[in-house]
Amino acid sequence: MEYVIALLVGLAAALAAYQAWPLPAGYFAARTAAAYDTAEQTPRPFYRALLATLMPLAKYTPAAWMRAIGSQLYWSQLAGRWLDWTIPEIVALHFSAAIVGVFVGVLLTPGDLTITLVLGAAGPFLVNVLALRAPARRVHRQIQAELPEIVSLLAAEVAANTTLSEGLNRLSRGAGVGATWIRRVVTSAVGDSLFSTQGQAGAFLREARASGDNGLIALAINLD
Repeated sequence: MEYVIALLVGLAAALAAYQAWPLPAGYFAARTAAAYDTAEQTPRPFYRALLATLMPLAKYTPAAWMRAIGSQLYWSQLAGRWLDWTIPEIVALHFSAAIVGVFVGVLLTPGDLTITLVLGAAGPFLVNVLALRAPARRVHRQIQAELPEIVSLLAAEVAANTTLSEGLNRLSRGAGVGATWIRRVVTSAVGDSLFSTQGQAGAFLREARASGDNGLIALAINLD
């Protein structure tokens, strides 16, 4: 118990010190700036700056896990969550949750390796299931349910002699996850082609591929 109290007191002191003398946004990220450089430099909370020390571990994570994390992050961001987070940050968050779980296991059961490993695995599992996978699956299911209606509305627009581009612009002004996704497509097409031309993928097809949803990919190919 004394270790837990000391840890909490130290954490409170660190947060108080940070409030009084905030560190630069890129203080902890200097070593990984070359690998994960971003165009805009926005201030990061203190805990996210600490995660930068674990971001290089993303290079050594299995590709399948990285793809799963990327897909979950894509759909979660469509729901308005984790908006300015990157895949390396999410991976670092999973590793930090594992470290905290192991630390708690060592404090509670110093001689029981099994419980320590279980707590170490429970941290990233709960982070993934509750904070990332749950909203991602909810939004993904919702857009799959809205996709037939989107196709019907787009067909009605075309039947009224409206161009595909204008029809998508009108659909993007609607409500729902489908309209939100189309707004993302239209926004990404600014200064670029919405549809594929001369063998170059358009914004619609690129966004559909990024989503990983077979229905959206099929729709993009048909529109092209």
